[in-house]
Amino acid sequence: MTPQVLIYNVTDPLRKKRLNMLLLGMKIRAKVISADLYGQPIGALAGLKNIPPSPIPEQFPDMTEEMLVMCHFPEALLNRFLPALRKNDLRIPLKAVLTPSNAVWSSYQIYGELSREDARMREIRP
Repeated sequence: MTPQVLIYNVTDPLRKKRLNMLLLGMKIRAKVISADLYGQPIGALAGLKNIPPSPIPEQFPDMTEEMLVMCHFPEALLNRFLPALRKNDLRIPLKAVLTPSNAVWSSYQIYGELSREDARMREIRP
């Protein structure tokens, strides 16, 4: 499958443009995920055929921070992409890679997990 990044909440026009230029230059497909799709499994959003869409949850938790989910990335591409984000001043603390385990998670679930991890890391850092 073609490498792609699921993009959440990148709304600043300059950041959005820099991110899109980076992705285009690295031949990575960009897919902006709108709030109405947050209840769907990450794997379904990434195009995995074995992950069916889910019913939309009644309660939508607040998701305001920027988040990226990298899908179908070979290790070499991941090793180039992460430093390129920093080099282009695109610091996005909430990042994940699509895995068989999280493919069935909704955007809300992965956002919650990444937010908790980010909070723990901020506590550890001086």
